[in-house]
Amino acid sequence: ALQLAAQRKWKIELADAHAAFLQGNHSETDRSIYCFAVPELANALGVAHHRIVQVHKACYGLVNAPKEWWRSVTDRFQEAGLEALRTDQCVWIGKDGNGETCAVICGHVDDFLIVGDAGSQFHNQYRKRVWDSFRWSPWKEKEFTMTGIDVCQLADYSIVLSQNKYLDTVEEIRVGRDRPKDAKAHPGEVTALRAVTGALQWKATQTGPQLAATLSLLQSETAEATVETLHKANKFLRLAKLQGHQGIRLHHFPGLKAEDLIQAQWTDGALGNRPKGGSTGGYICGITTPDLEQGRTAPVSLIGWSSQKLDRVCRSSLAAEVQSCGNAEDFLWFCRLSWSEMLGRPSNRAHYLDSLKQTKAMLIVDAKSMYDAMGNESSGVGMKEKRTGYEMQMIKESAKKSGLDVRWVKSDARLADALTKDGGKLQKFFAMGSAWRIACDATMLSAKRRKALGIHDPLENQDALNSSDDASEPEK
Repeated sequence: ALQLAAQRKWKIELADAHAAFLQGNHSETDRSIYCFAVPELANALGVAHHRIVQVHKACYGLVNAPKEWWRSVTDRFQEAGLEALRTDQCVWIGKDGNGETCAVICGHVDDFLIVGDAGSQFHNQYRKRVWDSFRWSPWKEKEFTMTGIDVCQLADYSIVLSQNKYLDTVEEIRVGRDRPKDAKAHPGEVTALRAVTGALQWKATQTGPQLAATLSLLQSETAEATVETLHKANKFLRLAKLQGHQGIRLHHFPGLKAEDLIQAQWTDGALGNRPKGGSTGGYICGITTPDLEQGRTAPVSLIGWSSQKLDRVCRSSLAAEVQSCGNAEDFLWFCRLSWSEMLGRPSNRAHYLDSLKQTKAMLIVDAKSMYDAMGNESSGVGMKEKRTGYEMQMIKESAKKSGLDVRWVKSDARLADALTKDGGKLQKFFAMGSAWRIACDATMLSAKRRKALGIHDPLENQDALNSSDDASEPEK
């Protein structure tokens, strides 16, 4: 929604429903739920303290309260003429007289992100109906904090997401100086380790993709943590605080319509780099311009990423690459369909493939053997690893049906490398002004071979946005 707002120069607002659950429907009346009125409730109702009262609404504390609140919101928004997306039932869109999307609302419990065309009478009508649906705290616009994330719309309509001060209050784990590195961590230290990694998790998943791989690998050591693990966590926390100023920039791409933008998904797999032989899969997805697919440097708005342990034990590097690629293609499928829905395209069973094809996308890999196999007519049954071959075939068929363009790049140009090992590639990405390039190489030489031949990295001499355009110091 924010990327759509940035591209169409829309207004962004934050709405907070006041005492949200108490504004819901009377969903509990028929359930005959009773309780003793606490003093605050008794005073509000004007009854004697600890008198038995009946609960009519799904108030805070009932396990079904969030679901009933969502139902209440859905009912009111439908009455206002808004439509919920099939891909995400907590996102609603409003259309103008021509059937074009002019408003998008995203809900997170009682917080609502509202974006739309302030010059559209249809958007303003939707906005007023939403305002009349509930009691709200004062709405904020252009710059606000939502779910712990600072949102700022800049003068060029691009949007920066950051968490500059989020980690400031997170304390390091106290570890005795004289303890050997291989000593087992005490239960209290393990608890402190979980607290530190838990705090870092929110940063890594929301605005810090460069932290995701290191954090994921660190979390895999928690069950059998040692003093060395605690020192790793403290060192990583210090690094994360130093990089706290870095944020995610959602670009405004001048001269293009939202419908012209494409999606790019980089994927990578790392074999056996976790305790007990586990492997890591990572991907990173962005919205960008057609310049990227033409081999030119282009700004990229990151919209999703993941670094996690692969579900199945991998017998080879190819198996890890294929399993990670399957996860990446699945996420890209979801992103493409969500974007199509947000643009007002149909997403029902009969038309969703057409909508997918209208959102051009690239799946970018560096495993040459996988790329070659996906480009030929072989079913993969001739491979030694039958399950890997079968999964590769499914990816290939899905890509063909949805019009997905599969590209190969050398490992040095693989952005997803930062999601399985360390965040080095992403530091270069941020230094380039949140931009990247797919280096076109007709010879398809590997990075190792290129270095042996003395061929330079094209990203070293790119003509992209310079580092002064970093999202860390936006011009408001």
